[in-house]
Amino acid sequence: MSTVAQASLDVGASDDEVQAVQAAFDRAGIDVEVEAGVVRLSSGELPWVMYVTLTVPIGAFLAAFASEAGKDAYAAFKEWAQSVFEARGDRAGSIVLRDPDYNRFVIPTVWPEEAFQKLQEIDWSKEHASDLYWESGRGEWRRHPSQ
Repeated sequence: MSTVAQASLDVGASDDEVQAVQAAFDRAGIDVEVEAGVVRLSSGELPWVMYVTLTVPIGAFLAAFASEAGKDAYAAFKEWAQSVFEARGDRAGSIVLRDPDYNRFVIPTVWPEEAFQKLQEIDWSKEHASDLYWESGRGEWRRHPSQ
């Protein structure tokens, strides 16, 4: 079973960017076909986005990165995210993970190392319908204020 059901980039992604993001998934051993199908209705220069719909909870998706030759799961996840960011060039954007527990986890192109380290502290088994983001001022992962 694949941990990812769908990976969709914005329609502004070039064929080369789609292929580079596909290669990032392939290197991580994640079986999914990347498509550029997210339509944007706003005009002007917008940050890029990639929605990743998971078939497993976010914690299980992150843990799956450890199976790659006994790697540290979070280091392997960081490597994967960085390769996606590089595929999209120097533009700002984000990866949005969505899981069956209705959690949403936003990964911006610019993360401090501390964010990756503290990612390991999240108890994903206690998260349900959470909207998690990194708050730089506090140096911690937080739930959206409406939760």
